[in-house]
Amino acid sequence: MSTTDSVTPQENPSAEQPSAVQESIQELTLRVPFPDSFVYSNAAAFSISLMDIRISFAEAMPDRTVQPRVGLVMAPEQAAILAITLLLQLDSYEKNFGQIRDPRWRDFAALSSKYYEHLQQQRLGADPAAKTPPEEKPEVS
Repeated sequence: MSTTDSVTPQENPSAEQPSAVQESIQELTLRVPFPDSFVYSNAAAFSISLMDIRISFAEAMPDRTVQPRVGLVMAPEQAAILAITLLLQLDSYEKNFGQIRDPRWRDFAALSSKYYEHLQQQRLGADPAAKTPPEEKPEVS
């Protein structure tokens, strides 16, 4: 499990001069220590606003009640980094322990893998003309 959070600068796909905000974006790697304790969660609820994304983690009990455990509030940019990091961790999980059984995950994982490869190609300059991700969308039920 990785404790490193890597913040990658956004690339400027246009030939125009980057704005002052884009020029100030720099890559930063932080070492994030694990907390002294962890909370189990098998359920989550999400809420979004213009400024933040909120995730409420809970534990669904056998008697069909739900016990709230912890909530997180983060900026959309940090939520995006978390989403990418989770996808990479799930890929690592499957390589080490086998396929995740949920069929919805398999469809989504295939799509996210293509998108990640597309981002890597753009970042490495292999395909600088490619500015949009693949058009395929997974079916989610």
